[in-house]
Amino acid sequence: MITLKKKKSKDFVILNLTDFQLLASEWTNETEKGKEILYTIDTLYKRVKPDLVTLSGDLAYAGDLDALSHMGKVLDSYCVPWAPVFGNHDNDGGLELVDKTAECL
Repeated sequence: MITLKKKKSKDFVILNLTDFQLLASEWTNETEKGKEILYTIDTLYKRVKPDLVTLSGDLAYAGDLDALSHMGKVLDSYCVPWAPVFGNHDNDGGLELVDKTAECL
C-alpha cells in the first residue's frame, strides 16, 4: 500500500486510462494499434502530469498475462503510482485467472 500526499497549494491530478484491450505484441510497439496507444499514453502523461493513474478495466484480452506484464512495465516507466480495476474482458478466462492476473500487475 502506498500513501499519496497532496500539497495544499496544488490540485491532486488523476489520469484515468481504460479499455486498452491489447495483446502482448501490441504493447511492444509492433502494430499500428500499439503505436497509437503508446503515443496516446505518452501524450496524456506529458500533458496531464498526473499524481495518480487509474485504470478502469478491459486492460488486455482475457488470459493474455504477457500483455498485462508489458502494460505494467510501460506504466512503471513514468514513475507515477497507478491502480487498476479489472473489467469484464480482463476476467473472461474464469476465476482461475483472477489471481494470476493480479500477480502480473
